[in-house]
Amino acid sequence: MAVPEGTVVQLAPVGEVRTVPIYPTATKVLRRNDDLIKASGYRISPTEVENALASHPAVLESAAVESPDQVRGNIVKAYVVLRSGYVPSQELIKEIQEHVKREATPFKYPWKIEFVEALPKTQSGKLNGRNCGQPSLAGSLQARSQRVLSN
Repeated sequence: MAVPEGTVVQLAPVGEVRTVPIYPTATKVLRRNDDLIKASGYRISPTEVENALASHPAVLESAAVESPDQVRGNIVKAYVVLRSGYVPSQELIKEIQEHVKREATPFKYPWKIEFVEALPKTQSGKLNGRNCGQPSLAGSLQARSQRVLSN
């Protein structure tokens, strides 16, 4: 189907195609960048990973994001806020990874897990996953998790 220049395809009932004009200030959005994590050739839903993480007793909340990897291109990385009484450790990372492998499927588990004290939120209190790993979150929290895991 040829789409006339200066228009985009609009969702319509099956068998019907509509085009609408693109205004000079509009941006074409083909899909959201944060919908799927593309890791090791798989397309992974962050929500599935986060749901599997949430079912672990140590996890209070989490965010799954795409993280660059030299060997695999990208991998799943999880930022995890622990419930009180749990201490970040390499053993806990392995335990959470194994839990996600059982709850979801093995290729969806987070290759990297970083423990943080809080996740970035929007003004309405929703998780702002795009800001995970940004300096505002990572700064002191990343240094804290490095100290804990190197001990």
